[in-house]
Amino acid sequence: MFKKVMSLLDKITQGSSSQKEEDFSLEKHEIEFILLLIKESTFKGEYIETLYNIAYKLQQQYLKK
Repeated sequence: MFKKVMSLLDKITQGSSSQKEEDFSLEKHEIEFILLLIKESTFKGEYIETLYNIAYKLQQQYLKK
């Protein structure tokens, strides 16, 4: 599932490289969805620290919105 999400993100960013960075800010419901996907998924041990850091950043952004 992780590879599938990353592949979709790559397609999105490649197809719209001319857009401004600010167009990529996430809405509150989008952050909720990503955090739910993380919660319901399993990851290899080698990715746990990176995943933790990403989830933490997403939670901080979620709390700001």
